[in-house]
Amino acid sequence: MVQLAISPTNQSSLQADLHAGYPVVMTGYKSGTSINGYAWVVDGFYQNTYYNLDCSGYSPVCQESSSLFYHINWGEGDQSNARNGWYQLGAFVMGTDTYNTNLQATVGVRP
Repeated sequence: MVQLAISPTNQSSLQADLHAGYPVVMTGYKSGTSINGYAWVVDGFYQNTYYNLDCSGYSPVCQESSSLFYHINWGEGDQSNARNGWYQLGAFVMGTDTYNTNLQATVGVRP
């Protein structure tokens, strides 16, 4: 197992393990702190790609944008109140708490 700092430009190891069907354990701290941390499981990802055709001029331009989402299992237990779901990097919000500081991913977790 290896622990990696995660940033918008450093997600390839995280995605490689998820693509291979392995979970990734992530940790982060409440925004603005380094003492109130939490750990959760990431068990999937998908990338949404959008295309917009701008027909306002003489030559149409196709604009592409995409959003990357991770499936988070917060480990809350009671699934009726769980906030498990799809989150973007930098938007890991559970209830009123946002865990976006010092994001780390533990990759190489194998059964």
